Amino acid sequence: MRAIGNVFKVLIILAIGMALLAMLTGGALWQAFSDMPGIHVSVNGQELNIEGSDFFGDSVSALAICVLAGVVICIALPLVLLLSLGLPLLILGLVLGGLLLGALSLGSLLASPVLVMLLLLWLLLRSPKKAAPPSPLARPANPTKAG
Repeated sequence: MRAIGNVFKVLIILAIGMALLAMLTGGALWQAFSDMPGIHVSVNGQELNIEGSDFFGDSVSALAICVLAGVVICIALPLVLLLSLGLPLLILGLVLGGLLLGALSLGSLLASPVLVMLLLLWLLLRSPKKAAPPSPLARPANPTKAG
């Protein structure tokens, strides 16, 4: 199990490193394209204007969007799932548990006279226990002196 954890840590570090490398490469390409006058980037038929763009402002806004998306994915999404799925299931379990407890309580209340009579009958009709023979290793309480 420990080896799997170490492999997982190494893979996470490699994934984060590759993501940082991709961001740096994208930033370097954006900077290089903004310095070249004859480059035209077209995405889905829309022309992307990169000549007069501000790389620092675009990077800060992209970082803010990534942080906001991370907060939504790491905090808001689990809370929504917990409150929309977990809370109704918890309430349903508590209601069904209360109903079961009430039914068992009512059943034991109604059956208690019968149970008391059965206990008394068992106590009266059981055979008395025979005393166990004394152990040969046990010492008598008041040893007598011989002699």
